[in-house]
Amino acid sequence: MENENEKSDQNLINVNDVEVIIKIKDEGKLKATAILRYKNINIKGFRIMDSEYDNVFGDKIWIQPPSYFAGRYQPMFFLEPKEEWKKMEEAIIIQFKKSQQEYYKKKFKVQDNSEEELEIENIKFNN
Repeated sequence: MENENEKSDQNLINVNDVEVIIKIKDEGKLKATAILRYKNINIKGFRIMDSEYDNVFGDKIWIQPPSYFAGRYQPMFFLEPKEEWKKMEEAIIIQFKKSQQEYYKKKFKVQDNSEEELEIENIKFNN
């Protein structure tokens, strides 16, 4: 008999079934916001932020789920088991990178004549 605390695979949401919608902000540490859409459920408030630490892809960004402040930030969204959140986090980062590429291609009017990726880290900005 299955333990109440154990989640069977058939009850887990498949990360591939979740649409990730990214809105690039590029406002200081806030790089973007994200909405997760699963069927008719939209979850807003995910923030893609600069980080001091590398994520699983070696980038210095992290995903902050929707939260509220009550002495310290309390998450309002989480997935169980924890490994499922890691999968979702990876999906958000992948979609963020794609959206960021498109954003900078449009912003700097880069012609899309090849499959070569725009190296955002190497762009010099004049402030």
